[in-house]
Amino acid sequence: MRLNKNVQFIIAVSITNLIGYLLKYFSISPVPIILGLRFHISILFPFLLMANHLQLQNVRENFVNTGKIKISIALGLIMLSAAFIMLSALLFGLLQYNDPEYLFEFGLSSVIDFPIYLLWNLPQLFMLYFITAFINRNINKLSAKIVVLFSPLIFEVIFLIKEENYSPILLIAATPALIIIISRKISNIYWFAIIIFSFYWLNNLLWGTKSEEIVNILFAASYNAWEGMFSVKYLQSDYLMFVSIGLTVFILSSVPDIFLLKKDK
Repeated sequence: MRLNKNVQFIIAVSITNLIGYLLKYFSISPVPIILGLRFHISILFPFLLMANHLQLQNVRENFVNTGKIKISIALGLIMLSAAFIMLSALLFGLLQYNDPEYLFEFGLSSVIDFPIYLLWNLPQLFMLYFITAFINRNINKLSAKIVVLFSPLIFEVIFLIKEENYSPILLIAATPALIIIISRKISNIYWFAIIIFSFYWLNNLLWGTKSEEIVNILFAASYNAWEGMFSVKYLQSDYLMFVSIGLTVFILSSVPDIFLLKKDK
């Protein structure tokens, strides 16, 4: 019997959160690493459990007949919010250099190894592309799309509340909004993956993170935290990341689609 896609999605989300909760309960990472490839279960399980509704029979079209985007726009989306925060903090004398302990082992090596980290994340980012495409096809309201994409992450929020660690919840809540906005504006699967990964990689490299999961996804799996290259007085890294996401969502929402596209010659 073929399940209704809405019912199947609810089952997929429920299974994801149940397994995620059990993994967190037994202190097991919800980010399996397979031959270097990173897979967060909030992406992996919905993709596998919803595969029959994701139009994967047309997968070749997504990789061959891609939409075009101006490279300058893509780079702007990756760097503009971080640059704005840095310049604003510098202007008001709030920017501080952290002199991180693992500057060379972690910081500079992460810049050199950026292409490797990106390649390790491409499979799950491609999965995320098909999930967001499914959501965009089947849901009209923007707020509903964000809630649906957020739903496989409920187990993360539950444990953060239990630990009374509330600031990362802002990031978990804001990330689906950013991803949905990007998916609505950018149809090129490669740029979708590059922009999302590079945005989070750059901001976490600059501001740091205490999340072992984020470090293991974006950087080397041998570290469990990163203090960041810079900090801003009175603001934790999570809040800086939240501001960066908010600025990027605002920019993307304000830019007409025509400015994102590269004209054919």
